[in-house]
Amino acid sequence: MTVPLLDPTKRFEELKETIANELNKGSTPNIMKRIDTIQRCGVSHHFEDQINEILGRDSESIAGSVDLFDTALQFRLMRQQGYNVSSDVFIKFLDKGGKFKKAFNEDMEGLISLYEAAHLGVNNEEIMSQALDYSKEQLKKSMNGCLKSQYHMLKEAENALELPRHMRMVRLEAKKFMKDCISKNDGLDSNLFEFAAMDFNSVQSLHQSEIAEIQKWWKTLGLVENLSFARDRPLECFLWTAGMFPEPCYSKCRIEVAKAVAILLVIDDVYDSYGSLEDLTLFTDAIRRWDVEAVDGLPQYMKICYMALYNTINEIAYSVLKEYGWCVIPHLQRTAISSADPENLETLNQTKKDSHRKQLKKHNTHTDLVEISTTTTESSEDGLSVVLPLDASGLALAEEMPIQIAEKKLKQNVFDALSERDEDQEEDSNNALTRDLTLKAKKLKNQEPKKREDKGGGVSRAPALKK
Repeated sequence: MTVPLLDPTKRFEELKETIANELNKGSTPNIMKRIDTIQRCGVSHHFEDQINEILGRDSESIAGSVDLFDTALQFRLMRQQGYNVSSDVFIKFLDKGGKFKKAFNEDMEGLISLYEAAHLGVNNEEIMSQALDYSKEQLKKSMNGCLKSQYHMLKEAENALELPRHMRMVRLEAKKFMKDCISKNDGLDSNLFEFAAMDFNSVQSLHQSEIAEIQKWWKTLGLVENLSFARDRPLECFLWTAGMFPEPCYSKCRIEVAKAVAILLVIDDVYDSYGSLEDLTLFTDAIRRWDVEAVDGLPQYMKICYMALYNTINEIAYSVLKEYGWCVIPHLQRTAISSADPENLETLNQTKKDSHRKQLKKHNTHTDLVEISTTTTESSEDGLSVVLPLDASGLALAEEMPIQIAEKKLKQNVFDALSERDEDQEEDSNNALTRDLTLKAKKLKNQEPKKREDKGGGVSRAPALKK
C-alpha cells in the first residue's frame, strides 16, 4: 500500500494554526514564556498581531507579579514591542535600603531575566541602571559556584553576559536555540519545533537566493576587477542586512541595502587609502551635483565608482517606484548629496593625519604581534537608528528628519574606516611627530614595507537545520 506524501505547505499551515490556538491558553506567566520561546525560535513574525494583542491586553498584570523571572520577562517582551511599561514594577524587589533583596542572589534564572530586561532601560531610569549592575555582579558570583548539573543554566548566563538576547541575530539565535533544546532535552513543544525547523529551512533557502542575486550583481558591476584597492565584501554586507531585517518579507530590502553598503565600502576605500585630496574634492563636488555629466572631470577610477553609485541608487528608486508607486529618488539623492559637505573633506584631511600619527605611534610601541580591539558604546542619541514605514507617511517623516541626524549617520558610514576608535585621544605635538618619523625611518632601513592586507571576505553557507 502506498502512503500518500504530506503536502509541506499544508502541514506548515496546520502547525501554524495549532500554535496560534495554544498561544493564548494558560496563565499569564506561561503565556509570556511561550511568546519568548516563539521569539527565540525565530518564528514570531508569523504571530505578530496575536502577540501584540496579548501583550497589550495583559499589560496590567505585570504589576501583580511577585516572581523576579516572570516580571523581568514580561517587562522585556513589552519593551521590545514598544509598550510604555513603567520600570517601577521592580520596586517591589527592593529592600528598605533601596537595594535588591539578597533573596534573589542565588536565583540564576531570575538574574538572567533581570539582566536582559535591564538593557531595555532608558535615560534617567535609576532602578534599571541598578538592576543592570546588580544582576551582572550576582551572575558572575553565581557562575563561579555553579554545579555541573546546572551546566545549561551556566551557558545561558555566559551568553547573556556576552550579548543580551534582543541584540543577537534572530536567525543565528534560532538555530542555536533549537540545537540547545535538542542537547538538553528540555521538552520543547514538538509542534513548535517542527514548525520552526520548516520555517528555518524555508528562510535559509530564501537567503541563498538573495545571496545568489547579490553575487551576480556584484560580478556584473565589476568594481573589484577594475579597482585593485576595493574591498570585495558583498556577502558581509548581506550578513549585516540579514541581522537588521531578519523577517522574510524584507527580502527586497536586504538585497538593495546590501548593494548600497557594498558600494559605500568601495567609496570609503577611495577616501581612505587611494584618492588624493585634489581628486577627492572633485569627487565630492560630483556627488553634490548628482549629474551624470559630472564624471567628465574625474579620474578614471573615480568615474567607475561614481557611476556605480549613481546607477545603483537610481535602480533602487526605480524598483520602489515600480512596486509601490512612490518616487523616492529625491530622498536617496538627499542622502548621497549629504556626503558632499565641504566639512567632510576637512574631516578627512584631519582624520588621515590623526590616523597616520596613531599608526606611527603604534609601530613604535613594538606591539606588532598584538591586536587590540575596542568596543565603543554610543549613547542612544549618537547611535540613533530610525526605521520608517514604507508609505507616504514614512516618506514625509523622512523629509522632516533633522539633517544633522542624516549627516551624522552618513559620516559615520563613510568615514568609519578612517579613524581607529581607540581610547587614546591626546594630540601629538610637532616635536613628537618628528620623533616618530625619525624612529620609523631608522626601523624601515632593514625592513621591507608591509603589503596591504587583502580586504576580501565572505560568508560561508550555513548547513541546513536537521531535526
